[in-house]
Amino acid sequence: MRHRIRRAFSLVEVSIVLVIVSSLAAVAIPAMLDSAHGRLVAARERLLADVMAAQAWSLANPTEPAVLTIGTQGYTLVRGDLDTVVTFGPGGFEEAMNVRLAIAGAASGVLNFNHYGALAVAPDAAAPIVELSIPGASDRLELEIAPTTGGVTERWYAGP
Repeated sequence: MRHRIRRAFSLVEVSIVLVIVSSLAAVAIPAMLDSAHGRLVAARERLLADVMAAQAWSLANPTEPAVLTIGTQGYTLVRGDLDTVVTFGPGGFEEAMNVRLAIAGAASGVLNFNHYGALAVAPDAAAPIVELSIPGASDRLELEIAPTTGGVTERWYAGP
C-alpha cells in the first residue's frame, strides 16, 4: 500500500504569492485609469504590496529583517542581506509616474521591520505616515503604518 505525502503551502509562501498578485494588479489598474487618481491608486497598491513583502520576508528570515527606506523621489525595499528587492521612483515603477512621497514619524524615512513583521520601534512610538501626492493634482493619500502590527490605514484627501 502506497502512502502519498501531502505537502501544504506555508503562510509565507501564500503571502509571497499574494504580494506578487497585488503587484501585478497594481500594474494593470493604471493602464485602465490614466488619471492622477489612478496613479495614486497604483502607487498605493504597490506600496502596500511592498510593505506586505517586507513583513513576509521578516517573518521568514527573522535574523535578516527587511528595511523600507522612503524618500521624496521614491523608496527602496531591502532585505536583511542588503540585496535590493524593489525600487519605486525614477527609473522604476513608471505607472505611478510623478507620484511624490513624504514620510512623517520615521527617522530619516527608514522603516525597519522586526521578526514579527511589525515595525521595529518602541511600543509607544508614533505611527509613521506616508503621504502620496502628485504635483498639481488635488488628490492626496496618507497611509498610516501601525507600529505594533504593521497594518496600514489609509485616508484620502480631495482638493477643491
